[in-house]
Amino acid sequence: MRDRAVGPRDVVVGISANGGAPYVLGALAEARVVFIAVGTPSAADGSADLSGVFQVARDVAANATGPVTVIIKSTVPVGTANSLPPSCSMAVIAGR
Repeated sequence: MRDRAVGPRDVVVGISANGGAPYVLGALAEARVVFIAVGTPSAADGSADLSGVFQVARDVAANATGPVTVIIKSTVPVGTANSLPPSCSMAVIAGR
């Protein structure tokens, strides 16, 4: 992102169907706030399929170079943030 002169006051919106867009991953390296907004379709048993949420959380953890505030803006069950994969090493702050 530095080669595009993106600075700390800029906002980068990354939309990627498969999570692999290079500029999205590059932006994660510089991001300080990330919104996770992915689909959570119903699984066969009626529960929410959270695989997309967990994959994006892993991508953030793998590409972040400093502290990042992660906001999950998807329809997810209560407690989902507590269920993030251990590789994410994220502190969870629950809102009301």
